[in-house]
Amino acid sequence: MQRRSGFRRALLALLPLVAAACRDSSPTLTGDEFFPGGGRPVTLQAIVAGAGVFTQRGTFSGYPPGVDFPTKILVADKYGGVLDAHGLLRVTGFPARIDYTQGSAVRQDSVFTYGAGTLVAQLDSAGSVAVPTTLRLRTLAQGFDRTTATWTVASDTGGVRTAWAVPGGTPAANLSQALWTPSQAGDSLVFALDSLQVAQLADSTFKGLLLSTDEPGTRVQVRSFTLRTRVHPKTASPDTAIAQTLTGNTATYVFTPEPPHSAGQLEVGGVRSARTLFDLNLDQRVPACASAAPSCGTLRLSEVSLNEVAVLLRPVAVSPAFASPDSIPLTLRVVQEPDLGFRAPLAGLVNSALVAYHPGDTLVAIPFNEYAKTLVAKDSLTSSLALLSEPAANTFGMVWFEPTPRLRITYTLPAKPRLP
Repeated sequence: MQRRSGFRRALLALLPLVAAACRDSSPTLTGDEFFPGGGRPVTLQAIVAGAGVFTQRGTFSGYPPGVDFPTKILVADKYGGVLDAHGLLRVTGFPARIDYTQGSAVRQDSVFTYGAGTLVAQLDSAGSVAVPTTLRLRTLAQGFDRTTATWTVASDTGGVRTAWAVPGGTPAANLSQALWTPSQAGDSLVFALDSLQVAQLADSTFKGLLLSTDEPGTRVQVRSFTLRTRVHPKTASPDTAIAQTLTGNTATYVFTPEPPHSAGQLEVGGVRSARTLFDLNLDQRVPACASAAPSCGTLRLSEVSLNEVAVLLRPVAVSPAFASPDSIPLTLRVVQEPDLGFRAPLAGLVNSALVAYHPGDTLVAIPFNEYAKTLVAKDSLTSSLALLSEPAANTFGMVWFEPTPRLRITYTLPAKPRLP
């Protein structure tokens, strides 16, 4: 009995030490009792709207495209009832001399002839109307300048403007044609060329090619062109043929009519690189509890923990001819000297993530979490931003949004400890 009583006293003495150890360890369960002071963090979401949040400074367009413009060639005939577009192309990269092996010797020849070939157009099905369409290649009677050509102007360089004799590109002769049947041909379209036509393309005086269609309602977007042919060096044996693949080209497209302007909507993107400038005011208050009762009260953004701040945009209808069938990337940038309007320079990127408008979207959210937190932390709650699509002129079609964006704020309330 003495031994059992001693063991019992020792066990009772250890219990307070075990309890103390449990109080010092980190909890692994959830519940009110595990948060400091008995409080639980509450995450809420507020939608803030009104003229005091966003103040539009204007929509501007006509910015020059980047050096890589255009990344895609557009061909259309009365698309959306009004849009006509023609592609203009010169194949480049033809060799001045050919290296070949005959026997065990490597030889070079600057005199050679071309064989038949194919011009392969890689199509962008996402930016095209997927119906059987015949595309036509014709030679141009006038040269063109890739950066200044328009529907009515062939070139405008060095102070000299040269108009097309025929708007849309003055044709000379038919060269080739091909039928694009998406269900059979996929995204490739092959134009057959004979040896004389390939030699014509290689001539340094060649004016260029005109790519068009005359089937109303069609819209075809081309990603790239590749010329495949063979050359026969004069000094080589008659059966020597060397394969050539030429991917270099100078290409652009011209179109009519000009893109329309909206009546007060936020315009973004398109071939004329539309952008909208607006002032953002983050001096807003959010509900201090989940209840909507007046007694709930409000808090400044500096008094809560910001999880996400995003601009909410609602798309509106654009003329079918200028609505993009493909996605349009969206960007928010800081605007310096916004009073300059069209000429206002842009600064740093504001987006927290890559965002794009997709046809059929009814709501687009552009988060700018870190930028919003920086403004709140500095107590500098107003700024000027630009809504645009980058790179410039990366899509032909544009997107319009309602002129009254909203602000979505997801935040966590500060914990309110209970008094003992």
